[in-house]
Amino acid sequence: MRLLVTGARAPVAVEIARLLLAAGHQVHTADSGPFDLAGGVRGVRRHRLPPPRQQPAAFARAVAELVAREGIERVIPTCEEVFYLAAAREQGHALPLFAPGFETLRRLHDKHAFITLAAGLGLPVPHTQLLESREQAMALAPLARDLVFKPAFSRFGTETLVGERPDRVSPTPQRPWVAQERLQGEEFCLYAVASAGRLDAFCAYRPLYRLGRASSFYFEPVAAPDGEALVRRVTGALAYTGQIAFDAIRTPDGRLLPIECNPRATSGVHLLAGTPGFAACLTGEAQAGALAAPDGPAMLGLAMVLIALPRQRFGRIGAWRRDHARARDVLAGFKGRTLGTLAQQVLESARRRVPLRAIATHDIEWGGEPIDMRG
Repeated sequence: MRLLVTGARAPVAVEIARLLLAAGHQVHTADSGPFDLAGGVRGVRRHRLPPPRQQPAAFARAVAELVAREGIERVIPTCEEVFYLAAAREQGHALPLFAPGFETLRRLHDKHAFITLAAGLGLPVPHTQLLESREQAMALAPLARDLVFKPAFSRFGTETLVGERPDRVSPTPQRPWVAQERLQGEEFCLYAVASAGRLDAFCAYRPLYRLGRASSFYFEPVAAPDGEALVRRVTGALAYTGQIAFDAIRTPDGRLLPIECNPRATSGVHLLAGTPGFAACLTGEAQAGALAAPDGPAMLGLAMVLIALPRQRFGRIGAWRRDHARARDVLAGFKGRTLGTLAQQVLESARRRVPLRAIATHDIEWGGEPIDMRG
């Protein structure tokens, strides 16, 4: 097949591109920024797109033209450009997109709407309140120790306040926040691929090493049959097609409660990449059955050295070394390109006066605002 992998800046895009090439497909990669990791995969055909957040109409036209020109049979998104691709398809552009409709994506991305959906499906969920004004937020200040405040549309834990007074929170109807019950327990991540509601691939993992509350860079697979049941409930109810992921907390009483949903690729891709048949799940050729994750963990090796190692106390160095030795580095052979990408991000952060953490997604993230692909 002729396949287009978008969000080429992401490590998961590197993994997916390599996987699809190994399965014999012709693979194109595309991104709107200069941070093009997957473009370094030998054998892919690289393309540059306009930034969807800033130039949605130009982005839609460019993707549609690329699909027509190259005879693309499936577009596989990896990051939040999926929202703009779904909007483009809905607004008349012919895109063979491996993702559900825009309204389904919006419902899952919205942290309040998702909890409402999950509760309606009979899943246990944390109490979650929608906030549309500063007054609503400040009314909860006396309870703040037991709450988590976060924008209804956000990613990577940005702006999240855990157990803190909501003094910096200023929700509006256009940019709502949520106040969510602060659950005690261990965090797990769930990743899956589904086709018309059928679960074709699933894995659960612990984010063992991470930078604060941001994305993790070490992925420890775990058995979680209740996590698989949770994902089956949601994907089946929505007749979901595409990649989907959940953050969840296992409470001391053993329950696994979802706290938010990411209707896109996440690092679970790295754990399933070595599983026979996973490429067929992404191309729509899977036959049946959920797939188990391999035994070994995966990591972003450079982050383990540059971020995790300096933060280890003396007594933890041995554990870090053992964890590092037993994990597969998903970007092995990409150190030069990864460092180059990081340097580009630092320069772009300084040029735009945008925090480094935000620069990686400033041109593709979607915060719930209307998307108009006309023009």
